[in-house]
Parts: sequence; structure tokens; C-alpha cells
Amino acid sequence: MSNVARRSQPAYASGVFEVTEEIASTLVAQSGLRTVHSGINCSGINGQTAFEHPILLSAYSGLGINLNVSEMYALKCKIIAPNNATPPHFIHEMSHNIHIGNSETFPGNLVDNTSIHSIGVITDRRTVVEEQHGGTPTTVVIVRHTDWDPTSSGNVEFNIEYWCRPVRNLIKCQNLFQLGRELTITGFITDRDMTRHMLQVDVYSVSVATGHENINAPTTGGATGQSRTTRAGRVRLPRPSGSNTPMSSPARTGSGGTASGSVQSSPDPPVVAQLDAACLTGILEELEPTAEVADENVNPRARSSANSLGKRPRGQ
Repeated sequence: MSNVARRSQPAYASGVFEVTEEIASTLVAQSGLRTVHSGINCSGINGQTAFEHPILLSAYSGLGINLNVSEMYALKCKIIAPNNATPPHFIHEMSHNIHIGNSETFPGNLVDNTSIHSIGVITDRRTVVEEQHGGTPTTVVIVRHTDWDPTSSGNVEFNIEYWCRPVRNLIKCQNLFQLGRELTITGFITDRDMTRHMLQVDVYSVSVATGHENINAPTTGGATGQSRTTRAGRVRLPRPSGSNTPMSSPARTGSGGTASGSVQSSPDPPVVAQLDAACLTGILEELEPTAEVADENVNPRARSSANSLGKRPRGQ
């Protein structure tokens, strides 16, 4: 189904893929989707029907940039798997592939090692009793996925079947699978139902999607928890942890002194040498001996201001 007007609920696969054949018609354009044949190695949902199920690998790239036949690549792909006879399409990024080596010398095991991580809505639920689990039922659900298909330039809706078996870490999760519920699921692709043309997944973890939340944006000029913004737009950065230096200046009395009774000192104040105004004036005079020269044009108002602070005015 195409042109489905729903929000995106995609499925992604990760694994190692062998390139078995090129589709030459996709390799001649200056740029576009380059497509090659590959497959997923599965033991079967019951472990008794081992097959390599064909898939198509596609990526957008320039001319001459593509995956090579008989080589192995580690890829992260978006799954487009319409429930029809055509092979599922795995869309990957050409710039994010890892070349593993030649398929003839690759020693790894690919069976049931293609992982899947997806989000979707449950449209069908049933239980199956499997002998290997002692009669405890396995929960089987069909999840609807919707995603953008770059090969057809439209939204595509498809179904994937997930098997949640009654193993120790999942038996309590089976109740999470309810009709109409949106879930995020992680597992491994272990089969493809050739009658319904549907991928089948062995579930390893599941989480319930909780939807949107209303988050209030911080008010301009208020505290953000990490920094503060002034009314003029300047960001005042936070102090490092352990710093007890007060942010505001100490209050002063009407005579110019500090009101020590109204300001509490920090628990661990830094040791700073206290110099009064007269000492500072003496130090400046030693550094600037020319300041002792009389100046006839000295500002009388400045001289009186210096006297009010206990300083000896310069130029006298």
C-alpha cells in the first residue's frame, strides 16, 4: 500500500550481508539508488526450515560508487517489506558501510544474526504452544509499520510478525502485547512466511511507547537549571561545583562601608589580603614617584572626593 497518510513507524535492520549480484540498470546514472541482490540467513521460526531469504540492498550514491559482488559488508538498513512476492528492500547509507572481506574467506555465522529494531502498532494477537517451552504459550503479534519508500517516492505500510517466547526475561513482558498498542521491539529476523510474505522475528526486548509529553519552555530571563539569561540576552554561565563565591555584590552602608551585619560570609571564603585605601595609595606612590609633583590644574572636586575616602589627594 502506498501513499498512506500516517506518521512514520519504521523498522531498521543491522547485520552482515553478502552481495550476490548487481542490478546493472541502477548503476548507469550519474547519481541515484544503486541496488544489489543479497539475502538473510534464517533457521526458521521453529528452527527447522533453514533458508537464505532474498532481499535487495539499495543506497543513494554517485556513479561508480557501489557495493561489490562476492564481498561482505556490515550495514545498518531501513526495512521496506511490502507483504507481496517481491523481495524486501533494505535501504542503507553508502557512506556508512564496513567492508568485512570476501565471501569465500569470511568465517562468521550469519544464521539468525540479522537484528531488527522497530516501532509500530499491534493489529493482531494470538498464542502458540511450542513443545520446547513445556506447554507455556508463546505470544505472537502482527505489527503494522509505516515508512517512506525512496524507491517509490511514497509512504508504504507493511506488517511484520513478532514471536515473544516464554523465556525467563520475557515471560512477564507478554502482557505488554495488546491490540492497538504502540511498541518498540528489538529482536532477530529468523524467517519469512512465504504464504503471507511476512518477515518473522524472534523478540529479545520490548518497550511500550508513551507518546508525546508537554514540556514547558523556560521563560526568557529566568533560570534554566544550568545557566541564567539576562534581560539583554547575555548568558550568565554557572559557577563550577564547590565554588561558594556569592554572585551578587555585598551591600554597602550610607557612609561607603560594607554592612557586615547584613551579609553572611560563605562557609569557606577565599583568603584575600585586606588592603585599606591608604595602603593602596602608598603602593601607587612608590610605583609612580612623579605623582608627588604638584599640579596646579588638579580638579578640586576630585581632591575632596579622595579626602572623603581617606586617601591623600595627589598633587598636593
